[in-house]
Parts: sequence; C-alpha cells; structure tokens
Amino acid sequence: CANDAKSCYDRIVHSVASLCMRRCGLQAAPVYSMFNCIHHLKHHIRTVYGTSTRWFGGDAPLALPHGVGQGNGAAPAIWAVVSTPILNMLRDSGYGVKLTSSLTKAYTHFAAYVFVDNSDQCETAAHCDVSTAELMTQMQESLNMWEGGLRASGGALVPEKSHWYLLQFRWDSE
Repeated sequence: CANDAKSCYDRIVHSVASLCMRRCGLQAAPVYSMFNCIHHLKHHIRTVYGTSTRWFGGDAPLALPHGVGQGNGAAPAIWAVVSTPILNMLRDSGYGVKLTSSLTKAYTHFAAYVFVDNSDQCETAAHCDVSTAELMTQMQESLNMWEGGLRASGGALVPEKSHWYLLQFRWDSE
C-alpha cells in the first residue's frame, strides 16, 4: 500500500517531536530552544503580490503552531525520529514482510519502505494457506495502525495519493 503523509513537516506535534528527539539522545536545552523560537515566530504569507500584513503566531493567545517550519534544516531528522517509532510499532505488532534467506538462513523483518512523507507498506502471508481475504484484512489493520501513529504525532494520510496492489502467486508443479 503506497500512501502519502499530509504535510508531514508542518503537522508534527512539538511535544511528540521533543520526546522523540530526547529518546535519541538530544539534550533538553537545544530542543527547548528550537521549539521556543518556533512558538514565538510571527508567520506571514508571501506571494507574488507581496507579504501579507496579517500574521499568526507570535505572542497572540492560543496561537501555538505545530510543525517544525519550512526550511528548518533539522526537519528531515525530526521526521525520521518521529516516524521510526511508528514503524517499529508496526513491526513489533507482527506486520510487514518477513523473509528468510534460502542461502544463509538470515532473517529479515521490515514494515515499510519510507522516504520523507511517502511510505510503501508491505504485507506477506505467513504461510501458503493464508487466504487472500485474510491477507487483505492484515494489510488494512497495518494501514490503520500506521495512520493511527501518524495521527498521534499530528499527521494524517492523503487518501487521494494512496493506492494498493495485491500480488498473488500460485505454485504450478508442472
């Protein structure tokens, strides 16, 4: 299932991002400094016709924006530390692709291929007796968990940019 996270950098909840960054070893002071700066920014809209005189953010009441800001050099790393626990949650719940190398017997288990806000979730049947309906249900459950994790971190999926494919192989002994 290929899907797109809606405006992923612009929707990250700051408390979630802070916890994820601290989990990866960042000290509290730089995390606080960055988000404190973002909280006090005045956001204007700039178009070909000029910069808007109206703004939001700053010290206005109830103007706490989320997201890490367009052009923030830390944004890709922040998105990585926010999305990785969601992917780990999927894998730890048993979703994803489980492969064993026929030559080395090395075991691999992953939940999705992810590049920025695009992810390709993959599901495989645990054995050849799994029905197509069971596999489709498993894929939907995996997608629901991914979307729930995105929602908890401030994100959402874009249904118009999401699609899925079912590949079914049948063994023919002749």
